[in-house]
Amino acid sequence: VDDLNSYPVKELGPLIENHNLFPSKTNVNFVEFLNTGEVKMVTWERGAGLTLACGTGACAAATILWEKNKIQDQVLIHLPGGILNISKVGEEIFMTGPAQECFSGDIDIERLLI
Repeated sequence: VDDLNSYPVKELGPLIENHNLFPSKTNVNFVEFLNTGEVKMVTWERGAGLTLACGTGACAAATILWEKNKIQDQVLIHLPGGILNISKVGEEIFMTGPAQECFSGDIDIERLLI
């Protein structure tokens, strides 16, 4: 997209997510090309709506841009939750970026086996 700040992500995200072409629904990534080393991305995730980040979506977006020869082998993807560094080495794709704990809990595995 030309400008993510003015793009109707909240309107188009659910329309695409729930379109009949995707019977199991789908995630939707909106990508704004900044330059050969940086892009901006927002993800509408199926069943969740807007998310702070989507690593698989960032890798997918980078893959498409590599195939179109739009970006370098290393690109910074700016997401609402932070910046991901996506790089390609041969056939391998690597993602690095910040992580933080957002939930902590306990689970009783025995109860799951009932």
